[in-house]
Amino acid sequence: MYRTPNNQRLDRQREINILNNQTIKQQNEKNEFSAIERSLLFSGPALGAIFGGFIISPLINLFNVRHTITFFCFISALSTLFIPFGEKIFGFWFLCFLRVIQGTCYPAEYVVISLVSRKWATATSTATFLILASTHYQIGSLITMPTAGYFCESNFGWEGIYYLMAILTLIFTIIFFFIFRGCPSEHPWISEVELKQIEFGKTEKETKENKNKKQQQKPPYFKILTDWTIWLLFLGFFCDEIAFQFISELGPYYLNKVLGISIAGTGYFSAIPYLLSLITKLLIGPINDKLLSKIFNEQFRTKLFAAISQYGICISMAGLAFIPLLSSSLWLILPFFSILNIFTGFNFLGFFRYSQKISAKHSELLISWINIVISIVPLILPGIVAAAAPNDTIKQWTNIFLTISILVFISITIFMLFAKSKPRKWALEINNNKIIEEKEIIKQKEENN
Repeated sequence: MYRTPNNQRLDRQREINILNNQTIKQQNEKNEFSAIERSLLFSGPALGAIFGGFIISPLINLFNVRHTITFFCFISALSTLFIPFGEKIFGFWFLCFLRVIQGTCYPAEYVVISLVSRKWATATSTATFLILASTHYQIGSLITMPTAGYFCESNFGWEGIYYLMAILTLIFTIIFFFIFRGCPSEHPWISEVELKQIEFGKTEKETKENKNKKQQQKPPYFKILTDWTIWLLFLGFFCDEIAFQFISELGPYYLNKVLGISIAGTGYFSAIPYLLSLITKLLIGPINDKLLSKIFNEQFRTKLFAAISQYGICISMAGLAFIPLLSSSLWLILPFFSILNIFTGFNFLGFFRYSQKISAKHSELLISWINIVISIVPLILPGIVAAAAPNDTIKQWTNIFLTISILVFISITIFMLFAKSKPRKWALEINNNKIIEEKEIIKQKEENN
């Protein structure tokens, strides 16, 4: 149930073909996009994601997570279905509009993973639950990248991958709507015994919060935004997203345009790192819950995985910077792609889990804001890359990789030195209205006595 948002990530990876200007260029030269048009198509989802980040949390509070996610999945499927013929019939700007609509759905991924892992996971299996829920990134890429490569060089044409994924998204959306529930106590298939197992080890406060369908306390917006730990977290996520965007969006472009690998080969080679990352994720979750939890507390583990993830990204980016200068062998370059993908996957036990722990019941709100921050990256990154590597030479891309490596190194070092791991005071505050009510009741009792 909790892995149903896979269809969100399927959409994201599928779009690589149109964005990298490979699909359309190979199929029909007259439809080739200009550099400005490609930049707009890249920026569309980022603008949509920023908008989605603002509305996702209020929509969940207004309706509920089940109906909200179903809505986002549905419009994601429809916008994907319209892409192959939308531009031909209604023009380029309609295609940009569809891209913005698709981007609006992205924040739902993080929010639903945070909410479901907090409410459905047992106290001793949170990491495993969180990692399993996040594997939709890898599964989506494993399915879409090779499939997209096949469609692009087959008689079906690039349009086929969009129709296929739109249909699959609709099917998964229907399954999600009929099976998913926001919390275990609402689900008709969950017995009392299973409910007690899920709630075992959680505090009474956590159990009550998890049963609430809506967030009843108004979030302390000012206190959150003036907390310097939150801004350190934003910085860490921002730099991490730069590395992630390279893998998911610019990686296939780099393999094809800079290293000269065919479109089909790009699809298959791009999928290999995701397979290795998926295997690693399936192993690290249980290791964290069953082994590391007995040695280290969770506050230490979240910062440990954040450090492993980010410093690993630094090393991988440095390798991608220097290896192509020394050798053109793909088999020397591909391992660094794989390692980079693996380390970005570790971040769900690092920054992501850290954000949950310090924000408690406000974690979904914080995650939606994090989505806004990281959505700035795909908005500005294509233009920066185009300016830094106008000729797509290896030397130009070496400078890009080194810059990313340095930025990530600085951000994680600052985070490790100054970020606090304990839940923030604003996350532990009780509803002020309840405090006033309790004081009035006590006062009335004293007067009666």
